[in-house]
Amino acid sequence: KTKYMHNQDGEGQNEIWIDGEKIEEVDEDTYLGGTNSFKDKSGKEIREMIKKAWGSFLDLKQIFNGDMSVKSKIKILKSCVVPVLVHEAQTWALTNEQSEELRVTQKQMERSIQGIKKRDRVKY
Repeated sequence: KTKYMHNQDGEGQNEIWIDGEKIEEVDEDTYLGGTNSFKDKSGKEIREMIKKAWGSFLDLKQIFNGDMSVKSKIKILKSCVVPVLVHEAQTWALTNEQSEELRVTQKQMERSIQGIKKRDRVKY
């Protein structure tokens, strides 16, 4: 199960052998819920957080489909789902596109709670 990563160019140049067994080289690894990678780290973590946030949202779907007010549903969204979406975000170096991706995800969830479909906004 031992693997290694390195930050030098050129695959296979830094082969490591222990007791005659070659140690596998990997480009990325997950440790304590975070992705370790030297390439596109923020993009991969953002996509992973978006997946996790949608999972949390779907876990609460029964509540969001319930009879409580939209205001209460939005409070639940902001207290239970948005923290999953932005978990450890203070350590990310975000581009404008990545910030927009997070904002769009939150807005999609808010529209879903309110029962607004994307086609409702399209005028023919």
